[in-house]
Amino acid sequence: VSAADVILTAPTAPTISSVADANPSDCGVNDGTITVTASGSGSLEYSIDGGTVWQGTGAFTGLAAGTYPVRVRNVGGTCMVSAADVIL
Repeated sequence: VSAADVILTAPTAPTISSVADANPSDCGVNDGTITVTASGSGSLEYSIDGGTVWQGTGAFTGLAAGTYPVRVRNVGGTCMVSAADVIL
């Protein structure tokens, strides 16, 4: 009986290449946007609330003025990375 080699591969962290934003058009109007562009070795998830709620796209619309902590991670929750907070 011979043993086969076992190869363990660690997940690769995503890379955030850009974060674009547009401020709300007026006081009390929730039409701001944030668009996060990132790449990785598989599917990614995006968050603009510090990692509480995640979605499968980097496009966020209907935003009020405020501070948004941008996060990206691999699907499954591994290798979360951060960009600078966006202030609308």
